[in-house]
Amino acid sequence: MFMLKKIKSQGFTIVEVLIATTIFSFAFGIITVGFIEIAQLYQQGVSIRTTQQSSKFILEEIVRTSRVASSIVTTPDSLLLRYPKPSSGDSDRLTAVTETLYCFDKDNNNLILRFNNPAAGCSSLSALDGENMLEGEVVLLDFSLDSLGLRSAKIEIVLGTGPDDLIEATNECKDEAGRQYCAVSTVYASVTARGGG
Repeated sequence: MFMLKKIKSQGFTIVEVLIATTIFSFAFGIITVGFIEIAQLYQQGVSIRTTQQSSKFILEEIVRTSRVASSIVTTPDSLLLRYPKPSSGDSDRLTAVTETLYCFDKDNNNLILRFNNPAAGCSSLSALDGENMLEGEVVLLDFSLDSLGLRSAKIEIVLGTGPDDLIEATNECKDEAGRQYCAVSTVYASVTARGGG
């Protein structure tokens, strides 16, 4: 009689292939979700850093320039710093800046504009004539200026990024998709004019 040799299969069964594919798909899905979460956390960190750097830069600029001012004048939308008049014997200082006006435009363009030696107040100046102190996607959300006398003022500035993801009434980020592009930073300081005049 002829002996039939048993032929051993060298491949995988369809069940084994399906199980391996399912396990690989789950592992790949978990890894993909992890990478997406890491990318979102990174982007949120970038947004937070951007708003904090901008708000600190602006506040430090205002505090620095106010230290040499002889007086500080606040209005609901501006901060005017007046500097001591240059002496007639000091020819280099005759063309120096004698006033700096910071305009806080929350209603129109959400800008903070700086004007050197302004001819008039914020309402009559064009945004094109001033220097916008905000960079990139950073916008002015809120501010307050409180006069503490002729030579002092209290300033609070709230900046944000991702205006599409902000709740305007509360200046908070929405708790939904896209939140990683949103950040809010609040800074405040009291400034005192120390210059003579």
